[in-house]
Amino acid sequence: MGEVTDAATGEVLNQFEPDKKGITWTPAIFPDVVYNTNGFRPFGSQTVTIQLVDSRGIGRLVTISPAGSTKVAMIP
Repeated sequence: MGEVTDAATGEVLNQFEPDKKGITWTPAIFPDVVYNTNGFRPFGSQTVTIQLVDSRGIGRLVTISPAGSTKVAMIP
């Protein structure tokens, strides 16, 4: 399960999990991705990569940079 949390207060803003329609993600436990109120990730954050694939093998690779920008690419 993944969740969106307010970094300042720790309040959980949203929770989500795969839709049970054949979509899987890797890693199996969704990683924490924290943003500050200025829209950037905290200093020292690591790149986060998430792979989403449906039951047909069609997928996307989502990469979130240490600064917070997001890139989505097709999985061949």
